[in-house]
Amino acid sequence: MHRRTLSLAGLLVALVSVAASAQERVVGSESRTGKCGGAGEPSIVWDGVATDLEATPKLVGPAQLPAYPKSMYRDNYVGRILLSFVIDTAGAVVPGTVQVVESNDQAFSEWGCSVANRLRYAPVKRGGRSVSALVPQPFTFAAHVAGRRPM
Repeated sequence: MHRRTLSLAGLLVALVSVAASAQERVVGSESRTGKCGGAGEPSIVWDGVATDLEATPKLVGPAQLPAYPKSMYRDNYVGRILLSFVIDTAGAVVPGTVQVVESNDQAFSEWGCSVANRLRYAPVKRGGRSVSALVPQPFTFAAHVAGRRPM
């Protein structure tokens, strides 16, 4: 196995190009893409972040996610977001690295940004030791209003 790392500039270029192509795919929708606000600049060494993951790391927490926005509970609504962030060697999301790469709903984007720092993963291993990794995390929400019961 080889390990590929990116410089901070290379990582930012990669994230910007992914976000730009995602924005082109959702033109005209009420979406939000880009960096999530909050914790400021990340305090990590970008050169040590693994980007060539063979599989998405296993999500192990939190046990329960916060409630979805009420605006999403409408008949046949389907919301999709794709987040991207760095997890550290313990599997925690590194503050300041959360990005909304793709979205079809502003409220769902905001929900994703608020949830991301609560997520926990099994650490990514390379050569028997834990490494930081750039992780994609999709979320999908679908609502279907049940038919009325006959009286």
